[in-house]
Amino acid sequence: MRKVINGYSTVLKNSFYLGIIDVIRLLMPIISISYVLKTVGTEKYGMIVFAQSIISFMAVVVNYGIEFSAVKYVSENRNNAEMLSKIVTSVYVLKTILFTISSTVIISLIFSVDFFLENRILYVFALVSCLSDVLLPTWFFQGVERMKYITLMQLSSIILYVISLFLFVRIESDYIYIPLLQSLSLVFSSLLGVWLLLKYNSISFVRIERRDVYQLFKVSTPYFFSRASLVVNGTIAKIVGGITLGMSDVAYFDIAQTVIGVAQMPIQVINRALFPHVSNKKNKNESSLFFIVIIAISLVVTLCVYFISGFAINLVMPNLINAVPYIKVYSIAIILGAISIYCGVPTLVAYGYSKPFNRSILYSTVVIVLAYILILTLKIESLLYFVLVAILGELTISSYRFYYCLKFKIIDYKYLYTKSKMILKNNC
Repeated sequence: MRKVINGYSTVLKNSFYLGIIDVIRLLMPIISISYVLKTVGTEKYGMIVFAQSIISFMAVVVNYGIEFSAVKYVSENRNNAEMLSKIVTSVYVLKTILFTISSTVIISLIFSVDFFLENRILYVFALVSCLSDVLLPTWFFQGVERMKYITLMQLSSIILYVISLFLFVRIESDYIYIPLLQSLSLVFSSLLGVWLLLKYNSISFVRIERRDVYQLFKVSTPYFFSRASLVVNGTIAKIVGGITLGMSDVAYFDIAQTVIGVAQMPIQVINRALFPHVSNKKNKNESSLFFIVIIAISLVVTLCVYFISGFAINLVMPNLINAVPYIKVYSIAIILGAISIYCGVPTLVAYGYSKPFNRSILYSTVVIVLAYILILTLKIESLLYFVLVAILGELTISSYRFYYCLKFKIIDYKYLYTKSKMILKNNC
C-alpha cells in the first residue's frame, strides 16, 4: 500500500492542493451568492450573470486554447529553464495581442449597440476580468506540477472578493459593483501569480521571434475552437434565456449550473492533477483504473446532489427553492461530465489524440444550437427544456470521447470489466 501511495505521491499532493481550492470554492459561492441574492435580488443577479456570459466570449479569445497547449509545452520542458522562459514570453506576448484586439471589438459593441447601452457600465466592469486571463500563469504551475501556487492564487482571489462584497455591496443599487469587485480580485491574484512565477522559478522574459508566437498560436488553434464551443455550450442557455424568458430564469439556471459545477469539483481536481502525470507515464492500465475511480466518485456525488439539494437550497437560499427541480434533473450531467472531463485532457490529449477531443465539443455545440433553434421555432418558453438541452450536449461529448478512448485502447474495456468485477467481489 505504501509503495502504491509513493508511486502516486505527486498526483496525491497536487490533488490535495487543488482540493483546498475547491473546498474554498465550494463554501464561498454558497456564502457570496446567498448574500448577493438577499441584497440585490434575483432579477439583478440574473443581469450580472447575463453580462458575464457575454464577456466570457472575450475571455475565450484571450486564452485561445493556450491553457492546454502551454501546459503540455511546459510539462515537456520543465527542466530546461531557457526553453521555459521562451514559452512564458511567447504566451504573454500572444495573450496581450489577443486582449488588445478583442477588448477593442467588445467596447465598440457595448457603446454602439442599443441592447447593451443601458447597462454599459456593467459590461465594462465585467470586461476588466479579462485582464486576469492575460496575466494568470496557472498553465505554467500546472505544467511543472506546483499546484500549491495555484492554490495560493485562487485562494487570495476568492477571499478578497468575498470580503469586498460584504464591504461595498449593501443595497440593491450596489449590484453594479459586483462584477468590478470580482474582476479586481481576479487581477490581484493574477499579479500575485506573475510575481511567484518570476521569483521562484528562474524565469525571465526573453527576446523571441515572430515565428515562436505564431507557432504557439497555430498549435493552440484547435483548442481554441473546442474552448469556444464549451463557452457556447455553457452560456447559450443564459443568453437565450435572458432574451426570451427573463433574468429570474437566468438566475435559476445559473444556480443549477453552479451546483452541478461545484459537485464536479472533486473530478476536476483529480483530472488536473492527473494530466501532467499521464502525459509523462502514458500507462494504459493506469488510465483504465483511473476511469473506474472517476465513475465511482461521480456516482456518489450525483446521488448526494439529487437527494440533498432540496434541503440544502431551502436552508441556505430559500428564495431560490424554485431552482431545485432543475438541479435534480441537471444532476445526471455530473456522471456525464465526469466521463467527458476524464476522457478529454487527461486521456485523449495526454496521449496525443487532440482531434477527437476537439471534435467532440464542436459536435456538441452543433447539437445544442440546433436544439435551441427548434426551441425558438416552436416558441417553447420553459427552463426545463434549457436544462435538457444542456444534458444533451454533455451526453454528446461524453459518448464521443469514450468511444475514441476505447477505439485507441487508452481505456481497455476488458480491463474495466475484470477490475470492476474484482472490486465488486471484494466488497460483497
